[in-house]
Amino acid sequence: GAEAADPNARDQVDFEGAGIVHRNEAFADRVLANAPPTDEARRLAEEEAIRRATGGGEVIIERGDRGFKLPGT
Repeated sequence: GAEAADPNARDQVDFEGAGIVHRNEAFADRVLANAPPTDEARRLAEEEAIRRATGGGEVIIERGDRGFKLPGT
């Protein structure tokens, strides 16, 4: 009768004994994807945007008679 055992028995025991609810990985991914970005995530996104705009090199802003010359202009 081992095949007749409920495959979800351990999940049921965990829930009843400790209030643990097992979720699949897709559920956790959806929750994390909808979480607000952390300060670190915002900082990394900003650094990536700067790297894309400057090519990762040193940025030199030159001032001439007619104003500023920005890289790429």
